[in-house]
Amino acid sequence: MTAKCRHIQETLLRDYREGGLPAPEHETVTEHLSACDACAREEEQMTAMLALLHTALPRHEPKLDLWAEFAPKMAEVRAEERLGVLARLRLRAARFWGNVALGAILFTQAVALNTTARFHKYLLVDPFLVPAEENF
Repeated sequence: MTAKCRHIQETLLRDYREGGLPAPEHETVTEHLSACDACAREEEQMTAMLALLHTALPRHEPKLDLWAEFAPKMAEVRAEERLGVLARLRLRAARFWGNVALGAILFTQAVALNTTARFHKYLLVDPFLVPAEENF
């Protein structure tokens, strides 16, 4: 394989197939493909592979529209950037205290669950109450 063949196969052939080459380079590749059997064979294989990929494989559309989720967040950031310094500080302070409150709630829940698990062994059970499944 010559250096020109390697350059065409590795760099220009893909753009040639997609129609992205400027006119002079497109003409150069077309002339080379008509004269070189190895490069012409490579181009045929690439064409067959692309045809197989476009026809045989189903196209999977995304299930979520990510832009619909991302656009409101971007609008919120832009609106915050337009706020004055004091308004922005108030907004950030409110977010901070909201996060602190959420952390306190989660911490309290974790402590309550842990305490319940530890004190469960100390709960008194009436020995005269018979569970429902032991009645038979």
